[in-house]
Amino acid sequence: MAPFFIGKDIAINCWNEIPNLKDYVHFYTHVNINSASVPVGLFAKIRPIYTSSFLAWYLLTYLGAHKDAFKTIEFGIEHTLFKNGREITFEFVTSNSLQPYFMILFKNEMGDELFAGNCKFTMETLSIRSILPYLSSKSLTNFYFDGSYMNTPRLPSTDQIIHSVINTIKVHKRKIVYISANILGNENILCIIAQAVNKKIHVSTDKFAILGKLGLSKYFTTEPSTTYIRTIDYSQISIKKVSARNKLLGPSVTIVLSLKAFFANEEHKEDFMKNGIFFFPLTSLNTPSELQFIKQIRTKDYVFTNHMTPISNGSSDITADCTTKNDKPYRYN
Repeated sequence: MAPFFIGKDIAINCWNEIPNLKDYVHFYTHVNINSASVPVGLFAKIRPIYTSSFLAWYLLTYLGAHKDAFKTIEFGIEHTLFKNGREITFEFVTSNSLQPYFMILFKNEMGDELFAGNCKFTMETLSIRSILPYLSSKSLTNFYFDGSYMNTPRLPSTDQIIHSVINTIKVHKRKIVYISANILGNENILCIIAQAVNKKIHVSTDKFAILGKLGLSKYFTTEPSTTYIRTIDYSQISIKKVSARNKLLGPSVTIVLSLKAFFANEEHKEDFMKNGIFFFPLTSLNTPSELQFIKQIRTKDYVFTNHMTPISNGSSDITADCTTKNDKPYRYN
C-alpha cells in the first residue's frame, strides 16, 4: 500500500515515514493487512489521522497504534479543515460492498476529486448518494483509483467468482469446506456465501470480533462443530496439509480466494483439484469487468494510484497502454 499525495496538503495511507509529513493533512482509507505492527513512532509524528471509526479501532486493537493518533469521521457528512492557508472540504463515502474501506470525495475551488484507491466499483457503488451527481449533472476534476489489473482480460468479475464458489460448495455439500481468509478482508463476500448456502461460516475469534464491529456477525460462528464451512489461514493450505486434515477430520474441499495464488499455482492446477483444492482469482482491486461501472463516473482525468507517479490519459477511456506521465503536482518528490 503505497502512500499517495494530492497537491501539497493531502497525504493518504502513509505507512512509512516520509520527509515533511507535518506539512500534510493525513487520511487513512485502507489497512495493510500484511503488517504486524505500526512503524515505531509513525503515528506520533503525523497525527491527527482522519479515518473511520472501524479502521481506528483495528489499528488500535491489532497493530498497536496510539489512541490519540486518530480523528474519526462519520460517513456521508461534509467536513472542512484548514491547512497551509487552504480550505479542504471532504466527505467519507462508503457502501455495504466497500466496507470496511471507503473513498474520499474532496471539494475545492479547483474542482471535485474522488480518491477511490483500492475500492472496487459495482452497481451498488454507483448508487451511493454522494456519487450519483457525477453520473449526470456534475463532473470530477480527478478520479483516483488503483488500475493494477485494468489490462488483465482473463480476470472474471467478483460476481462471477462468487457464483463459482457457491456452486463448488453446493456440489461438495457432503464434505467439509475450507475457505482461505485473512484476519481482515472479504467480509462481504463471506456473507454472500453464507446466505447463499444458508449456513454460518466458522471464523477465528479475532475475525469474529471484526465482523461484529462491521455488524456482520450473524452469518458467522466461532464453534466449528456447528457448521461444515470453515475459514482457514493461507499458511495451512497445501496438498500435504489437506491430506492430513482429511485423515483426521474427514473429506474436504479447500477454496483459495487469491489472485496471486491462482497464478502462482496455475501450472499445477490439476494436481490441486485432484486433492480438492480450488483456486479462484479474487482481487480486491478493479478488474476489466468493473470498467463498465468506473466509466459511468464523469471526470476530466483518471489518475492511477498504483504508479509511483500518478498517470492520466485525459480522456473518457481507461486503457493503461495510452496513459502518460501527469505533469500536475499530485505527487510529493
